[in-house]
Amino acid sequence: GFDAASNNCPPSEWAVDEGCDYAARLMDVVGQLTARIARLDLGLSMLLIGRDPAWLLRASGGHLGYAEAVPIHRTAGWWCAGQSALHSVAYLLFYLQVDGWAGLWHYCFPTVAYLSDSTSINSLGLVN
Repeated sequence: GFDAASNNCPPSEWAVDEGCDYAARLMDVVGQLTARIARLDLGLSMLLIGRDPAWLLRASGGHLGYAEAVPIHRTAGWWCAGQSALHSVAYLLFYLQVDGWAGLWHYCFPTVAYLSDSTSINSLGLVN
């Protein structure tokens, strides 16, 4: 769904305190919502990228075409970039608040994983 439910607040092995305080939960919600909004903006931007958007011509009865789609495409692209930047800042601050520098390093950067097999690369921060 479109709710901001997240499993980011249970305590981890690097947790400074148990669970999340209000500021951390707020950053988690901002991070979740901005990710969803950025996906919508990216989808809208990609829908309007075509040189001859036939679906737009049919949907508008021939009144809207390429020239009208370009400003919407640009605006959606800039909103996507802005929402993505806000998402990144929210989660950098979230992991710093909840798990400290070790958690920030572990969850946000592709470092060597802290597992029994120390040669594997942590892709958690790249996937989420």
